[in-house]
Amino acid sequence: MEDCKYGGRFRHRMEASPSGDIIFVFGGSVGGKWENSLLLYRTSSNSWDIEETRGYRYFTRSVIDYLGNQQTTVIRDLSEFQEDKPDMDIYGPQAPREDASSDFAMTMVRTHSQTSEEGALIVIGGFRTYESPYPNADVFPSYSYYLDDVWYYSTSGMLWKEIFTLEKEPSKPHARRGSAVVTLRDRSGDAQLLMFGGRHHDELFNDMWLFYDAH
Repeated sequence: MEDCKYGGRFRHRMEASPSGDIIFVFGGSVGGKWENSLLLYRTSSNSWDIEETRGYRYFTRSVIDYLGNQQTTVIRDLSEFQEDKPDMDIYGPQAPREDASSDFAMTMVRTHSQTSEEGALIVIGGFRTYESPYPNADVFPSYSYYLDDVWYYSTSGMLWKEIFTLEKEPSKPHARRGSAVVTLRDRSGDAQLLMFGGRHHDELFNDMWLFYDAH
């Protein structure tokens, strides 16, 4: 098998597509720097590529217009917010997952379309590295070190999306690193994610969590 032409890495995650034709390698450490790149190994051609990904993060809010009609507005990625300013700087859609994290959990979910069987990568939690963008030099007080975010990557659309769960604290998992996640029942079309363990500082978790509707 062909060695990766993009060099070695460690503490990454790796999953296979449902067909077994493509191996996805995400994250890891390269030369002391944390990566957020997504590598593809194609088993049929014995070749390596870097995926050119894109993505978005958005929020929807209900508003009432001047005629009294209820409308839904989409607020694009809120990239910067300064409390000492009366306004918020809003930037257009940009690729999420630009911040490199480590010790996250990752699994593949089989998705079904009318013409083919495809897959999606799910990335959960981990810890924030110094390659992450921060609004100021006071890093970890501004952004938490341990992550509880959930990301969905469509392998057919090459698109990252952040998933916001309906449950709020304390009904959602505590932010953690080093957990593991597997996919259940994705062949039947009602996929679930089962996450176990991890740690937060010196606390080891023995809890298990089910995420429903993984599509």
